[in-house]
Amino acid sequence: MEHVLLVLRETEAEWEARIRGMFRFFDASGRGHLDHEQIEVDLSALHLPPEGGGWKGDYARELLRACDRDRDGRVGYDDFRKYMDDKELELYRIPGHRRRAQQMHPAEFYDHR
Repeated sequence: MEHVLLVLRETEAEWEARIRGMFRFFDASGRGHLDHEQIEVDLSALHLPPEGGGWKGDYARELLRACDRDRDGRVGYDDFRKYMDDKELELYRIPGHRRRAQQMHPAEFYDHR
């Protein structure tokens, strides 16, 4: 993960604060976890999946399955953090993405608004 932090020009504390902030954004009710309903509301607010994007089925349920490591039907912060860590590593490995990420400010990397 250190190489990803270098590309993003973030310290580990800054990365943690950004991920925690994203979790708080999605957990608008402050319950400390996300469930299918909350994920569905959040994805809808972000216009995800995009209409005509080719995704079939219940994207919120698929995302819940991908994030919910202990299979309790909820995504707590630790689940969310691990998922985001894995996704950032995936993005880092995509050719050309590193260069684009280096040109962005860290706040832009996940700016969905």
